[in-house]
Amino acid sequence: MLQIVYKFLLNFWNFLNELAVYIIIGLLIAGILKYFLPDDFIRKHLGSSTSLSVIKSVLFGIPLPICSCSVIPIGVSLKKSGASSASVLSFLIATPVTGIDSIFVTYAVFGGIFTAFRVLSSVFISLFAGILGNIFIKENEEVKEKRKVKRKIKKKNLKNAIKEIINYSFNELFSPLAKPLLYGIILGAIISLIPIDISSYVDNLFLQYILVLLLSVPIYVCSISSIPIALSLISIGFSPGSALIFLTTGPATNIVTMTTIYEIFGKKALAIYLSSIIIGSFLFAFLFDYLIGDIGVKTAIITPHHLHISEIFALILLILIIYHLIKQWKK
Repeated sequence: MLQIVYKFLLNFWNFLNELAVYIIIGLLIAGILKYFLPDDFIRKHLGSSTSLSVIKSVLFGIPLPICSCSVIPIGVSLKKSGASSASVLSFLIATPVTGIDSIFVTYAVFGGIFTAFRVLSSVFISLFAGILGNIFIKENEEVKEKRKVKRKIKKKNLKNAIKEIINYSFNELFSPLAKPLLYGIILGAIISLIPIDISSYVDNLFLQYILVLLLSVPIYVCSISSIPIALSLISIGFSPGSALIFLTTGPATNIVTMTTIYEIFGKKALAIYLSSIIIGSFLFAFLFDYLIGDIGVKTAIITPHHLHISEIFALILLILIIYHLIKQWKK
């Protein structure tokens, strides 16, 4: 029993070491992006009912560091401001699956080829959902008033800019991520304890895909917290394509998101949403496994780290998680 606990703690710490540097840098990049790309600017370009808005919603959604639960109120707001259901559906898929922070961490952990597939699958699935939405969802024709968007002129004060960026990165953005990130690392550490090679029991790729899909669709994981789980899935024998499915469907789908889409946008929108994600993730998973396979993944197993700067970042990340969990508990 003590040996299992020790291995779990070791896996947990090694996951922190593997991810911490890139998560913290990714959060800072997200803060900088948020500072120079305010919400009103996004609303101006997505708040329309044109085909171009579908493309814009994907391009805007991919780098935004917003999780699947946080993106729902934004999507509803865009819908109320005049955006088409198709463009909002595309936005609701592209945004939580990727994000500048999660892209950065994915590249650091899995490598460039795998990251490119993750981003490309997000683009394809989002556009596919938008195209289907334009075809099958009929919008009520209403006269929409074009809102004049006034961007707040920020004083060019370096000190204020740094304070805003740090506050957004490590307070506003990280606060809702703290709990799912901790759960993701814990789950990844537990999965890594499994002493079997799943591929020797389930050697059929599509069966692996279905197993991962059944695991990922109903639960809530953000794009960053899904990374240690995906990494641990590979370490116990799941194919890289299976991990890619988890990284797509995990952040994009959960019970809360699906219920909200059904209530706000209707059953057609929900059907398009789910079918686009499932078909697209399966397609890119198969392409990755068939064309590239294991050689396209930078690393598949968490390995122990020797004492270096990553442990300092791991400690900082752990302190941030504990701080926000205590803060949420007090509330």
